[in-house]
Amino acid sequence: SFFRLFFFCVVPRMLQPEGQQAGEATSTRLQHLQDIYEAETAVWANKEELYIARDAMAENRLSAFRTYLAAFGRNRQLCNQNTDAMYRNRMAVIRSCYMGEDPVKLSFVEALSNAVKLEYLAHRSALNDRVIAISEGLARTNQLLLDINTLVMDLNEDIIGYNARRIAENSAMISAGQVPEVMQATPEAVQQLIRENQTLVVEIRRRAEAGSRVSAEVLSSAEEARQILQNDAEAVERRMQGIEENASAIRENSLACSALI
Repeated sequence: SFFRLFFFCVVPRMLQPEGQQAGEATSTRLQHLQDIYEAETAVWANKEELYIARDAMAENRLSAFRTYLAAFGRNRQLCNQNTDAMYRNRMAVIRSCYMGEDPVKLSFVEALSNAVKLEYLAHRSALNDRVIAISEGLARTNQLLLDINTLVMDLNEDIIGYNARRIAENSAMISAGQVPEVMQATPEAVQQLIRENQTLVVEIRRRAEAGSRVSAEVLSSAEEARQILQNDAEAVERRMQGIEENASAIRENSLACSALI
């Protein structure tokens, strides 16, 4: 690339001193430039890995939400509608099963009707408990999303502040027509800056390598989650078929109940 050609071929020649020390100085500069280039490569590679992992997680989040809407919204509501219709049919059958005047049988019909109603209410009450647990889980998930939003906003604020500081520095150098540090440079300052750069190179590469490991773990987890989500989506559709079959049977029972009333 142009970057590699410039820094490994052109710059060393521009900075090359004379004599034996020239070779050593050039070698040191080359190594330093190579270290910086490799650190830069690691950072950009890590950035790409993070983009891929983040997009995979975002896709999974959308898939999970679609599955949630289909399961908790459509399927659950249709299941509950089937339950209500089934209960209505059951009560109609029980109340119309005896039309005589025997007090014992009439009392039994009333008690059986109450038992069926209580069974329905117990079923509904148990479902309410499970819906409460789901709602609590959603509340925790929403809080996590709020926390993540805060992290993102803080990150953006830090980037804005970093850019503002560097823009101000650039403006000052442009106005002065020079870089003050360069004009005041000494051999000691050069060596100190090189040592600081070397330390920073090591830290940058350490972070990039750690980031690559985390990105790989996240991406692997996202791929596993994608398969689970796909299985869940297929299960939701299969259950929809069962819901429709139940609804059809309930409609048939409703027609039969109408003949008994």
